[in-house]
This record gives sequence, C-alpha cells and structure tokens, in this order.
Amino acid sequence: MTTLTEARFKLSWNLNDDLYGRRTIKNPSWLQIREKLELLYIQKSGTVCLDFGKNSPTEKEKILNIDGQEGYFRIIFFDVVNGKRIERETFDEAQPGGMKELPDEDWDERSIFRDFDFAYQVFKEFFETQSVSSPRIV
Repeated sequence: MTTLTEARFKLSWNLNDDLYGRRTIKNPSWLQIREKLELLYIQKSGTVCLDFGKNSPTEKEKILNIDGQEGYFRIIFFDVVNGKRIERETFDEAQPGGMKELPDEDWDERSIFRDFDFAYQVFKEFFETQSVSSPRIV
C-alpha cells in the first residue's frame, strides 16, 4: 500500500480561457480539484486531469481525465493492475450507438454524458481512494 509520504497527486488542466489556461498543481486539495471541475463545467470545453503515483520514474501513475466539448463530457481512467496500465472510460450501453460530431473529435455517444454530478463523484472517489468503482466506467 502506498503511503501519502511516498505518493503524490498532480492536478493539471487545459481550459479554453487565457486567464486559467494550462497549469499544474502538485498535491492539490479537494477544493482546488472541485474548482477546476466547476470551471470546466461552466466553460463546457477543456480538460481536467488528476494523476496519482509514487515519486518514481519506474512506477506507472494512475490517471483520471475528463474532457469536455460543447457541454458533452467523457471520463477516461488509466488504472494500474499488476504493473500494467489499463484504460477504462465512461460507457452507457443504454445509449444508442453512433458518433457525436464535435469540433475537436467525434465521440461515441455511449461514452459521453452531461450529468456533471457524476464527474464530481468519480473525481472525489479517486481523490479519496486512488481508485474508481463506478459501473459507468468500464
């Protein structure tokens, strides 16, 4: 088990705004994370990323990333299992298949969501446990 003295979080973001721009905070508080998520929700486009790992160049980090385009969002979680990186992302089988045309990149309609409370819950869980258990992230 990683102790807090060995491990670290890194919060980075890229928001479509000259004032907030692209920045990074090491060992952020939950309030700082929530603030960046709120800015992403308000601006409707951009990225917020939370990395967790040891201060070691040989150990893979866990990464939780949310991307937004025009008020549509998707979460990608890069987990580490048995030393290997595994990619999981939001997915809703109940949604119709197909691609949502967006300015930067087309996204699978089953992987996007608009309910931002879900994003807060996932980021809070990752911040507290360094894991994500939501069945909506497969």
